[in-house]
Amino acid sequence: MIFDLFSKRQKELRGEVPDVYVYDTIPRPLRVQVIHIWRDTLGNELQYHRENVQGHHEALNAYRFIVEALCREYGLFILPPAKPYEGRNYLEELANFLLNEPSSERVLDVIELSFRYIDRITKGPQCLRFRSG
Repeated sequence: MIFDLFSKRQKELRGEVPDVYVYDTIPRPLRVQVIHIWRDTLGNELQYHRENVQGHHEALNAYRFIVEALCREYGLFILPPAKPYEGRNYLEELANFLLNEPSSERVLDVIELSFRYIDRITKGPQCLRFRSG
């Protein structure tokens, strides 16, 4: 058990206790691991281009949602370093943004938003088949 003692709280208020987590850089291996998680849960390149039985592009829709949400929040039309072109590939655009974005805060935005999306869709009844073993 950890106690939140008065003296400890006072040190924090005075700024004498350094933050345990420092987000100066997000290592490339972690960024690559996040992309692997996306591919495993949202869909890989093959699934991105393939329709399911009901005629939906579930992987494409997932990546589109995340990219468009980030673009709206950042006031962008596309995520850098993507170039505007016909036939936009949201999976590629998102992955390239994650790999190349210098701002750790924006990288954490991408991870948080995408993992919240993954959490939401994996709680649905359509994903229960993956949980049974």
